[in-house]
Amino acid sequence: MPSVTRIRALVGLALALGLAALATGCVGAHKHHKAKPARTLAPVTKRSGCRLHGGLPDSSCTPGAVLPDVKLRALCTPGYSKRALHVSGMTRELVYAAYGIKVHPPGRYEIDHLVSLGLGGSNVQANLWPEQGAFPGYHDKNTVENYLHAQVCQHRLALATAQQELAHDWLALYRRIPTALRRRYRT
Repeated sequence: MPSVTRIRALVGLALALGLAALATGCVGAHKHHKAKPARTLAPVTKRSGCRLHGGLPDSSCTPGAVLPDVKLRALCTPGYSKRALHVSGMTRELVYAAYGIKVHPPGRYEIDHLVSLGLGGSNVQANLWPEQGAFPGYHDKNTVENYLHAQVCQHRLALATAQQELAHDWLALYRRIPTALRRRYRT
């Protein structure tokens, strides 16, 4: 019969391997899309000590990640984002921990995709960050995502361009959208 110490060591090892797999996106990624792993838009150079920058994520921790062979037709089909959303509670906690957020009451933060699912974003940690609720926050970013999604699906903007703009500085894009359009695309 194995000793209690050995069992604890094995459980600890299994937990560590599971956390490492989640952190690197090896599991818990997009379940409906099995062809290619997510492609990060820039290297991830930090997994802790991440900081929010005035409504923007730390690009060293959250550079954005996309599904390389997702089809525009799929993205523009109603309900795609809801079907594609697969972020485990453990992955969410890893994201909060990377940003040093120990307490996250409802409404204060939302684990969000830097490149939205509707624009081919991935569920891996490199595309996730704790977005605040207050301005500039997740309601404002959702407006940008909805606007870009419409532009892409109406063939007015290339998908890769929308992904890069969103990952680079969604807030600057928000400020460029005319107020009337912001109201139209606000959720």
